[in-house]
Amino acid sequence: MSKMNKLIKESQDNKKTLGYTYGTVKSYDSTNCTAIVSLLEYNGAEKSFLNKSGEILSMGDSVWIYFRGGGINAGYIAIRNGKPIPLGSQNSSVGRFVEYVDSGGSRHISEKFNYYGNSYWYTITPDGTKHITIDLENIAHGDYNHVEGQANHCYEYSYDSNNYIDFSEMKTKNIPYLRENSSLNSLTGFSNTSVGGFSNHVSGRWNTTEYSVAVECSGVNNTVFNSRDTYVNGIDNILDGVVGSIVVGLYNIVKGDKTKDQMAKYNAVFGEQNDVLNYDRCLVAGTWNHATADNQTVIGINAKPTYESSENASILFNIGNGHEKDGTLTQNSAMQVDFSGNVYAGGAYKTIGADYAEYFEWLDGNVDNQDRIGLFVTLDGDKIKLANKDDYILGVISANPSIVGNSAELDWHDKYKTDVYGRLIYDESHNPIVSKNYNDTLEYVPRGARKEYSKVGLLGQLVVQDDGTCEVNGYCTASVNGVATKSDSGYRVIKRIDETHIKIILK
Repeated sequence: MSKMNKLIKESQDNKKTLGYTYGTVKSYDSTNCTAIVSLLEYNGAEKSFLNKSGEILSMGDSVWIYFRGGGINAGYIAIRNGKPIPLGSQNSSVGRFVEYVDSGGSRHISEKFNYYGNSYWYTITPDGTKHITIDLENIAHGDYNHVEGQANHCYEYSYDSNNYIDFSEMKTKNIPYLRENSSLNSLTGFSNTSVGGFSNHVSGRWNTTEYSVAVECSGVNNTVFNSRDTYVNGIDNILDGVVGSIVVGLYNIVKGDKTKDQMAKYNAVFGEQNDVLNYDRCLVAGTWNHATADNQTVIGINAKPTYESSENASILFNIGNGHEKDGTLTQNSAMQVDFSGNVYAGGAYKTIGADYAEYFEWLDGNVDNQDRIGLFVTLDGDKIKLANKDDYILGVISANPSIVGNSAELDWHDKYKTDVYGRLIYDESHNPIVSKNYNDTLEYVPRGARKEYSKVGLLGQLVVQDDGTCEVNGYCTASVNGVATKSDSGYRVIKRIDETHIKIILK
């Protein structure tokens, strides 16, 4: 019997192997899809392998294997239960394999596997004693990739229908890159990995980008899947299906919705343990905060995740003041603003002003732009004029109110359609309906900057011009052109400020 036939016979007898190991391909027959492989022990493998008679095989024994379809090149191959696993494929139990030849012509295998719950890449090289030495070397596969540091690995895209999910925008915009080799990536630092991506930069330690394009990832143990045009820095952040976003901090999560083929777009997340799940254009900062709608700003600590306000409008701005005690999180919000402009607060609104005021329009238009602060006014229809003796007193022109109503400070007051009570009218998509009288080509000047409007103090403490007759603890009313004068009833005088000014209580 020839030496080769003897080797084949011995290998066929040993072809039933159990467990998982690497082998060195001694010979192969591409026509008949068979190969003779010398078993090779490596760190983490089972130590016992059996032949079909139940005898224990030793490392270095030859095993005959059959493979269906495709060829096996001379070198190393992974074997599981007697079946070869071509290098470069994925296996959910062990990880990913990459074979490469170093500058000295020696073949190496790189594998990703778990150690105390964390994933690491190692380069595995057999020595003369049939054991495996682990070297922290770099590997760069694909086109125009740059790798430096230690144990950094960049390898080609390998499609796995069980583990990879295409997002709709990745399909339409990025799949031409993902279907080809990994290219134009740069890896620095220690034990970073980039898989099947294009134009990514990964630095730091134990960071991973997979199937992503134009991602900047630094820090420690961050993971980015199926994303593009995104920056992440910090520790243990997870991004999946993210576009055009910034994530900085610890344990933050930003994800699209795989079930709906939607990506999370244009978000910014800063802090610790915050999340944005399938929402767009959100700013989340602080600790334990969650976005609950598109276009939200959530800051502070453990903000209450309110979806809608009492006015049935989504919350636009949310400041959290929740807390943690003995491991229990309590959610609360200090302040919220909804999309209709309503403001909600958990405490008092404090200001230096002492009166409540509303804007009214002057009957005469105040064409000369006179300063009428501190004068009593009355009504003529819905417009104001200076009050005289025995007139109905509406209030006093206020200089420094605490709250101002009827201001229309942000936009023209009739921009949107309203009902008779001033409630907004919405379309079927719950968007306010713009009035046909609104002209968006005109520049809007708010009432506070127009001479024909003034703030009228209706309630509270106000400073009034007087004729010098008013006394503290006495009363006053209007005399001529809005100037106060002493009276037996009217408005209580609480302080004399100077010869021509007093402070009164208006109620």
